[in-house]
Amino acid sequence: MGCGVGGTLENAEAGRGAPSIEALVSDAFGVTADHLQGTFRGSASTAFARQVAMYLMHTRLGFSYAAAAARFGRDRTTASYACRIVEERREDTTVDSVVALLETAIDGWSASTGQVLGQ
Repeated sequence: MGCGVGGTLENAEAGRGAPSIEALVSDAFGVTADHLQGTFRGSASTAFARQVAMYLMHTRLGFSYAAAAARFGRDRTTASYACRIVEERREDTTVDSVVALLETAIDGWSASTGQVLGQ
């Protein structure tokens, strides 16, 4: 499984969809959106939640690495690294279940509304 663009949502690089992805990930991982946006790495759980958000922005919303990283004040190489980390951690069934649930929520929103999440 690669870290390429997938899913059914249209390209949201202009910023559409991102606030809702951040909210979904914040809720799923029990961290605040402020911590996701923080300039410091934060705890390991906060850093992983941020990596998942960048992963979903890239794979589900079609953000480039640079655009996904910019939402968090990070560099494009950070988003690329985040995608690799999430792919590796999905070998853990718990992590895979959480990420799959988030993907389903994003895809379900698109299918039921015909809109990009957060529009």
